Amino acid sequence: VRFECQRIDEDLITRFQKVIGKRPHHLLRRKLFISHREMDNILDLHEKKQPFYLYTGISPSSKAMHIGYLVVFSFTK
Repeated sequence: VRFECQRIDEDLITRFQKVIGKRPHHLLRRKLFISHREMDNILDLHEKKQPFYLYTGISPSSKAMHIGYLVVFSFTK
């Protein structure tokens, strides 16, 4: 399966900052995230003040959640 991910580069981080009006999340600035899928489309929708949703793919494999989920929760907040 091909996921069609794209690299997160400085241009995208700069656009992200311009669109949201504040510094991007520290984990994005520190390049913890290296790829994305359709972030440019999400930024387009945000600029047009149109609704969108983020699907993180989080699906706990057990009844308990672990600390690894905090990274995704922190970023998508």
